Amino acid sequence: MNIELRKRYRRQFTVGANVSDHDGRTICGCHTRDLSEKGARLELATPEQVPNEFILTLADGTRRSHCKVIWRNQYQVGVTFLD
Repeated sequence: MNIELRKRYRRQFTVGANVSDHDGRTICGCHTRDLSEKGARLELATPEQVPNEFILTLADGTRRSHCKVIWRNQYQVGVTFLD
C-alpha cells in the first residue's frame, strides 16, 4: 500500500522542458512526469548532470521556475519550486 505524504496534490503532466543555468544556458532537456504548485518530477537521460539548483522552463510556455533538487535516482529528479 502506498501512502501519499505530499502536502500538495500532484497531477500527471507530461510535457517537454529545458533545464538551464542562471545565465540562461541550456544544460539539458527533460520531460515532466507530474507537477504540483510546489514541485515536479522530471525524467532525464542523465540526471547526474542536473545541478542542485537550476531554472526549469516548460516547452508549452506555462511555467518558468527556479528549482532545487530534493531527490534523484537513475532516470528522474524530484524538485521543489523556489519562486
